[in-house]
Amino acid sequence: MSENKPIQHYGAHWFRWKDIEHLSNLERTAFVAACFCVNEVNALRRITLFSMSIDEECKLVKDAEMVQRQVLLRVLTGKLFEFLELYKGLSGRKSESKVISDALSRLNVAHSTCVRHPGYKYAKKIRNSQAHHYDLRAIEQTASRVEKDARCEFFLATEGPNSFFPFAEHLVFNPDPKGRLDDELEDGEADAIIGQWIEWINLVSEFVHTFLDTLVEELMSKRRVDFNARRRLEFLSPQMKVATDFRLPVFVRAFS
Repeated sequence: MSENKPIQHYGAHWFRWKDIEHLSNLERTAFVAACFCVNEVNALRRITLFSMSIDEECKLVKDAEMVQRQVLLRVLTGKLFEFLELYKGLSGRKSESKVISDALSRLNVAHSTCVRHPGYKYAKKIRNSQAHHYDLRAIEQTASRVEKDARCEFFLATEGPNSFFPFAEHLVFNPDPKGRLDDELEDGEADAIIGQWIEWINLVSEFVHTFLDTLVEELMSKRRVDFNARRRLEFLSPQMKVATDFRLPVFVRAFS
C-alpha cells in the first residue's frame, strides 16, 4: 500500500553519450565535473542538516553531536573549496571554449562574492589543515599552548564507532587563520568566525548549483545539447524521506 508512504517528485532526464560527443573535451569535462560536485554537495548538505541539533541537555550527547556535526561541516567545507579550485582551473582554460567563457562571464560577480567573503579564509585553513589534510605542525603549536589545568575529556565505548574525543576536537578544529584558541579571542569573536564560516558554506553551496545551471543553459543554447525528460514520482519507504527537523543519531546499537 502507498497511502502512508512519502512521495518524491522528479523531472527525470537522460541522454546518450553520443548526444554530447560533439562537445569539446573541456566542455564535456566541465559538465561531468559539475554534476559530480552537485552530487557531493547535496549529499553532504542533507546529512549535515540532520546533525545541526543543539538542544540536547545531556553534556555527553551534546559533545558527541558537536564532534559529528563539525566533522561533517569540515568535509563539506573541503568539497566546496575544491569546487572553487575546479572553477579556477576552468577559468584558466576558458579561451578553449566560448561556452565555458560565456558561462564564467555570467558567473563572475557570484564567484567574486564567494572568494571575497570573510568565510573563504576560514574555509581555506579548514581544507588545508583539518579536513583533507592534517597539519602536524599546527597541532603541535596548539598543544604547546594548552593550560596545564585544562580538563581533557574522552569517552570509550565497546562499540568502537561510538567512542569520541571532545578535547581533541576543541584543540585541532580551529578555523581562525591565526590559530588562536578560544581563550585568546576577543569576546564574541569566536561566534563571529563560526557565523561567517557557516554563511560561506551556504553561499558556495548555492553557487555550485548556479554554476551547473548556467553551464547547461550555455550548452543548450550554443552547442544544441538536449536531454530527454519526463515527470516521475516514487513512493518511498517512510525512513527514506524525512522532515528537516529529523535528528541524525550519534550512536549505534551494535557494530560488526
